[in-house]
Amino acid sequence: MPIITLITDFGERDGYVGAMKGVILGIAPGAALVDISHDIPPQDIPSAAFVLWSTYRFFPPDTVHLVVVDPGVGTQRRPIAVETRHGRFVAPDNGVLGYVLDEEREWQAVHLAEQRFWRPEVSMTFHGRDIFAPAAAHLAAGVPLHELGPAITNPVPMPFPRVRRLDGARCLARLVYIDRFGNCVTNLPADYPLGGRPTPGDRPSPPNWAITSSAACTPPTPRSRPDIHCCWWGPAGWLRSPCGKGMPRSTFIRTSAMRWSFAPAHNHIRHIRKGDIPWNNSSSKVAIL
Repeated sequence: MPIITLITDFGERDGYVGAMKGVILGIAPGAALVDISHDIPPQDIPSAAFVLWSTYRFFPPDTVHLVVVDPGVGTQRRPIAVETRHGRFVAPDNGVLGYVLDEEREWQAVHLAEQRFWRPEVSMTFHGRDIFAPAAAHLAAGVPLHELGPAITNPVPMPFPRVRRLDGARCLARLVYIDRFGNCVTNLPADYPLGGRPTPGDRPSPPNWAITSSAACTPPTPRSRPDIHCCWWGPAGWLRSPCGKGMPRSTFIRTSAMRWSFAPAHNHIRHIRKGDIPWNNSSSKVAIL
């Protein structure tokens, strides 16, 4: 039974997702449809790219992942399909597949230009239903990738932000996603080498990292001082913090480009003074020790 996953910014209130599923099942009636998320913030390509990146590896390698977060619908942006060793993908060519392509070593991509695999009538504003859903269904039903359109070698990139080392004990990381619970997920992996950091076997029960507050991250946490936030290693293996809890979505969006500097904590939780590290609130940096 073929599997097709769906990631969109359509939400659950309207019939957009249902229309896409109807098109898919009309072409591939035996497909198993898996909703990963329809709550991506509207037109938030980086969030959709992260959700896809953090989930696709857990599915069988012949799964078709359909992603429709498409602020460029109706423009000249290309609809594309990509095949890798760990999954197949159908999406607009706007960078939403960038994190996957940045990680996968080998892939083939096509421009979905073969209109016989579209719906007969194509809306200017609903390519998810009229182009992407039928293409994903045909791919899952066994149509080879190359029949969907001409090969391309230049999908729009959105390389996953890399951690930048500042010195032997510090690095500069970025906030890449804020989840439903207000956890701010960074791109600092658990295996990133920082001098003096405890090994996994030495990890204490209370989180052993602390984050100072800033204008965008002020809610206190119960385990720490009001001006400090605890951090921990999340399920994706990256450092995360609850600093977004209680903040409105508009604030989440404004903080999505934050850069955080990290260094090992001493005595597990440590109070941080501004003088301890470079601090520039105007550039949205948050210091972590």
